[in-house]
Amino acid sequence: DLQAHLRPVTLAPAWRVLNSTLERSRDEERRGVVLASSFDAFLRRFGPLSVALPKASAGLFEEVERSSASMSVLAPWFHGALSRTEEAALLGSGSASSGRFLVRYSSTEPTALVLAYVGHDGVPRRSRIFNLGIRGFAIEGLQDVFFSLRDFVRSQEALQTPVASELHRRSLEEAAPAAPE
Repeated sequence: DLQAHLRPVTLAPAWRVLNSTLERSRDEERRGVVLASSFDAFLRRFGPLSVALPKASAGLFEEVERSSASMSVLAPWFHGALSRTEEAALLGSGSASSGRFLVRYSSTEPTALVLAYVGHDGVPRRSRIFNLGIRGFAIEGLQDVFFSLRDFVRSQEALQTPVASELHRRSLEEAAPAAPE
């Protein structure tokens, strides 16, 4: 089950998970608040509440070595809120873009995520990712259930080159050790 699968994983701090996965308005960010609707969307994508934080952490964060310390950073392929137009610009098309991929929130189905990738033939494609609660995630068109999004990404040979997100860049900055004074 999901709880057993998550136990051996080092989890990112809750504030880092929420900071990277909550879809907040500029006003929410400016005021430092989270509206109930934003938290509800997080729970619909990663919940139920009892597993939402560990599920998002285990599925979207990875350990990296920084200055001889291990830090949790957001996976480069996770973009959160991203429009289809922005997605297309980032992915590109054609054989040179083959294998490029990213994961973003669905703009048409608020409880789903979207895997966007460029196939071996150079054609951009999308598959929706559905939250199955404590069972994990299901990918549209596949029978398999994955405990985490990271497990799914690692299992797919066609997903070769993650398109790095602004969220990932910010996560790296947050993980960087403070400069000595």
